[in-house]
Amino acid sequence: MRLRLPDEQGILVAAEGATFSYRVGTGKWRDAGRDAALLPADATEVRVTPANGNATTMTTAP
Repeated sequence: MRLRLPDEQGILVAAEGATFSYRVGTGKWRDAGRDAALLPADATEVRVTPANGNATTMTTAP
């Protein structure tokens, strides 16, 4: 699940058992937590790694 919050509050991502990381532009990847995370509004990509370990990278564009 991905939900962009209003008023530049950030981007909520959630997936049970998954870990999240994000980056802004071409910057370095930053850890964001497990199961759910609130990413900064300017995050441009999110990487989701489910329990099986097969990571997926997605754009956070609206």
